[in-house]
This record gives sequence, structure tokens and C-alpha cells, in this order.
Amino acid sequence: MTGRELDAAGITDPKLRAAYTRCRLLNARHGRTYFLATRLLPADRRPAVHALYGFARWADDIVDDTRTDATPAERAAALDRLDRLLRRALTGGPPADEPVVLALADTA
Repeated sequence: MTGRELDAAGITDPKLRAAYTRCRLLNARHGRTYFLATRLLPADRRPAVHALYGFARWADDIVDDTRTDATPAERAAALDRLDRLLRRALTGGPPADEPVVLALADTA
């Protein structure tokens, strides 16, 4: 994430900046066309879009990733964990250690 985008969005906390940067990297690495389209948005909007993409990508990877030998039950458990982390973050619980959840909760 460029400092300009984070500065434009008013994101100053170092942990949040790192979380949004992680989401941007996920977007750049896995959603090239979508990532390029975010360049058309105002700089202050891009971090939130990257956070949304990062979360969707994480959930999609849990469900669709064929590179692992996770069983359906293991994938369901991973989705349940993701759901718990997000709900806790959105209801004012302790901040998540997961950068994607941290950025998404801040975006919300």
C-alpha cells in the first residue's frame, strides 16, 4: 500500500497500516484486473477496497483452495474461525491478530 493512499484515508496506526498493506498485497497478487481497477478510485478509498478484497479472498481460499488436502470439516472449521474473528472485531472485542480482519473491521 502506498503511504499516500494510507495518508489520504487518515490511517496512521502502524498496525493498521501494516494490515491494509497486507490486504493490498493480496489484491495485487491474486486479483490483478480488480487491483488495477482500484487505481481508478480516489486514493482515500483504496485501502477499504483492498480490505474487502482481502477478506473475500481469504474466505474464497478456504472454500476453494485445492492446493491443500483439507477435509470439508477442516474447511468448515476454518470458516467458523474466520466468522468468529470478524464478529468479535465488529462488536468491539479485542483486536484480531489477523491483518485482514483488522483492516476489514477498521473499514466497517
